[in-house]
Amino acid sequence: MKRLLIPLLNVSIRSQRVRKLVLFVGTGAASGLLAAGYSFVLDHLTRLTQGEILGLSVRPGQALGTLERPWLLPVLTTLVGLLTGWLVGKVFHTAGSPGEGSSPARGVTDGTDAMIRAFHRESGRIRPLSAILRTGTSILTLASGGSAGKEGPVAFMGAGFGSWLSERLGLSAKERRILLLAGTAGGLGAIFRSPLGAAVTAVEVLYSEDFEGEALLPAIISSVCAYMVFTLFNGTAPILTASDLAPVSLHEIPFYLLLSLACAGSAWLYVKGFFLIKYKCFQAIRGKLGPVLTTGLGGLAMGLAGMACPGIIGSSHAGLSLAVLGQVPALALLALLLGKIVATSFTIGSGFIGFYLW
Repeated sequence: MKRLLIPLLNVSIRSQRVRKLVLFVGTGAASGLLAAGYSFVLDHLTRLTQGEILGLSVRPGQALGTLERPWLLPVLTTLVGLLTGWLVGKVFHTAGSPGEGSSPARGVTDGTDAMIRAFHRESGRIRPLSAILRTGTSILTLASGGSAGKEGPVAFMGAGFGSWLSERLGLSAKERRILLLAGTAGGLGAIFRSPLGAAVTAVEVLYSEDFEGEALLPAIISSVCAYMVFTLFNGTAPILTASDLAPVSLHEIPFYLLLSLACAGSAWLYVKGFFLIKYKCFQAIRGKLGPVLTTGLGGLAMGLAGMACPGIIGSSHAGLSLAVLGQVPALALLALLLGKIVATSFTIGSGFIGFYLW
């Protein structure tokens, strides 16, 4: 394949600008296809497990959700946790991967950290096996009810494709890093349906030295192309919709300032709570019990938390949509906020693969 692609890009296309444009467009289109495939598989498996097996329903007036068979939730999350722990301790550790870091348990779950390490320390290299295994296990995490997001796995898939393509074409380390960023932006632009915002986010998250300006245009091109491909399969409807939006008046400004403080406080609480549970609790348990039992224990804790508050399981987009429409009472919103922090910390902190991009 390398013998076919290199002449195509280096001989048939002699202009360096056209060559780069083809690479960015191709990376974006592939990222969009990967995001569409990921969403298709995840949606169908989630419908099977959470809809038919667990009987989850989230309706107006029931923002926290209800489960027809709640006892099955900890069973599912524990089984997926044990499987994930085995993969962390055996398969990932044996296969290894640039960007995984010295600790397989930490590297595997912290997908954003893995991309950052691959970008800055491994010349932009991400092994295909790592991306494939992360994708499959993140789907199992979300479908079983683990509290996480699909943005991170999709971004990692795009980054992995950009890295793989640059390896196949024999590109330089600098070009490989830029394609990694372009693939990340493509995955985010598709799954968020916000191509420009995703491009800026992708460059910002992985930036620390000298690639910010140079990678922005490739990220925009890739993200827009990925968005266009993704919407061919999933439509252009936004993830969240809001009705009856009125212009802001001056007397509302103090309330928006209070809202900003509440958002900052919630973010601080989330980060502090996550690292406390992950490093003070599960890291100590992992040293004594190993990754398999630790992740299984995290799955059990997540399942029990989900039984108490079903609205926190999975990505919780249904509850978020109701909240935007003003159909969630204030106390229920507070319960979702605190419950989501605890559930995500149990899930990702114990070693599940399925992460938010932060």
